[in-house]
Amino acid sequence: MASSAASEAILFIGATLAAAALAGVFAAVIGDLSDDVRSSGDRLGDEMRTDITIINDPNNVATSPLVVYVKNTGSVTLTAPDTTVLLDGRASEDVTYDVLGSTDDETWSIGAVLEITVNDLTVDPGDHTLRVISNNGIDDTLEFIG
Repeated sequence: MASSAASEAILFIGATLAAAALAGVFAAVIGDLSDDVRSSGDRLGDEMRTDITIINDPNNVATSPLVVYVKNTGSVTLTAPDTTVLLDGRASEDVTYDVLGSTDDETWSIGAVLEITVNDLTVDPGDHTLRVISNNGIDDTLEFIG
């Protein structure tokens, strides 16, 4: 009888230790998953509050060099140098950013207009598609004749 009680106690202690180890692993995994869901939700919230609008007159676009005016019409402050410009699907490598009315040309505040000068893409005569993409993937497109 004593050997039966001892073996049951050993099995009980072993099962308790295994359950405690599994609970620790599960707690760590659930904590990591919770952090990932929270950061994904924050990023998605920023995307939903972001909006930009190209405000150039499509009939009067300065093309030598190409100058684009984009307004931050969302409710999130953006980073101007992280903005991408595509002309007919070609990305520009030489771009100058100027947040109009601001001394800081990196912080693109809500309601502010960003002047983008594209120095390396030539605008040939004909139809063109200009696409401006914010740092979190929100974009606007302008079709114009060069």
